[in-house]
Amino acid sequence: MLEGKQQCGRERGSLPKGARSIALLVVALVCGTPEIASAYTVRASRPRIWLTSSHVTALKGKATANTPRWQSLKSVCDTYIASISPYQTSVGNYATAYVATGNPVYGDKALALAQIQVDKGHSALFQNSPHAYDARFVLPDVCMAYDWCYDRMTTAQRDRFRAQLEQWADWLWTETNPDRFDDWSVNNPGDNFYHGFMMTWLVGLTLHVESPKAVGYIDNALRRWQTEVLPYLQ
Repeated sequence: MLEGKQQCGRERGSLPKGARSIALLVVALVCGTPEIASAYTVRASRPRIWLTSSHVTALKGKATANTPRWQSLKSVCDTYIASISPYQTSVGNYATAYVATGNPVYGDKALALAQIQVDKGHSALFQNSPHAYDARFVLPDVCMAYDWCYDRMTTAQRDRFRAQLEQWADWLWTETNPDRFDDWSVNNPGDNFYHGFMMTWLVGLTLHVESPKAVGYIDNALRRWQTEVLPYLQ
C-alpha cells in the first residue's frame, strides 16, 4: 500500500464462477490533481497489498469468534484442501484463512496454488486469450500468495516467484517491452485488458525493496493512472 502525498490502494472482492471465488475489484484512491506522483511511501510491513493492520485484526477477530462468515470460508478451504481445481480452490480463500489464523496448512496451500501459475512461466498469461487476458488473475494471485504468506516461503521459493513476477511485469508494458507498442489495448485506458495489465502495480508493491525493478513498476502504473486513466474517466 502506498502512503504519503499520493495514496493508491486496491480492494479485491469475490465473483463466483462455479464453486470458485475469483477476486478482482480494483479501487484506486488518488489524492490531488492528476499529476505524476512525486512522493510516496510503500509500507514495509506485510501484508501490504489490500490489507491494512485493521483489516488483519478484524479477520483474526472473526476467526476467533467463529462467525458465520468465517465458518463458511473455513468450510470451503477444508473441503477442498486436497484439490487443485480452479472451480473449487482459490489463492484468495487460502491466503485469507492464513492471515486470519496463522495456520500453516492454509498458507502452504495458497502458495502451492500460486506455484502452479509460476511453473507455467510466460504462458500463464495466455490461458484464455492470446492478448494476456489472464494477467488480471495471475498477477494478483501470485502477489497475494507472496505478500500474505511471505513467512511460509523458502528463500528459493521467494527467488522463483520474484523472478517470474518480474518476467510477467516486464513483458506487459511498452516501457519495458517496446515490441508491444501496438499490441492489444496497451494504450487504451477504456478497455478491460488495459486494467488487467495494470496489475503490474501490485507487483511493484509486493516486490518493493526486494526487486530493483519494483519502483519502476509502481511509477509506471501511477503515471499511466494519472495521465491516461484519469483523463479518460473525466
